[in-house]
Amino acid sequence: MMSKSRTFENVTPEIFACIKETTWVKHAAIYEPANALTGTVRTAVPLVGTVVLAFEFDPEAETLTYSIVKKPFVVAEHYIWDGIQETIDGCGTVG
Repeated sequence: MMSKSRTFENVTPEIFACIKETTWVKHAAIYEPANALTGTVRTAVPLVGTVVLAFEFDPEAETLTYSIVKKPFVVAEHYIWDGIQETIDGCGTVG
């Protein structure tokens, strides 16, 4: 089984802002609180259920850590991690 948490490196404040905007547009992901360094992100997956992740962004270390709080059984962890990595890559960094 893969890890329930994963840290992504080389994530600048600009990239983190892009991640939040991109995931909102593509998946209606809601970061709460909106402008915080820590909190939760909730994404409703049609016909499947809701994925809830805790997040912690450290702008000085340029790291972004996500932990799975809740996910539907049918959603494999690697899909979550791969999706986040693809978004980070699309926002201008190589993870």
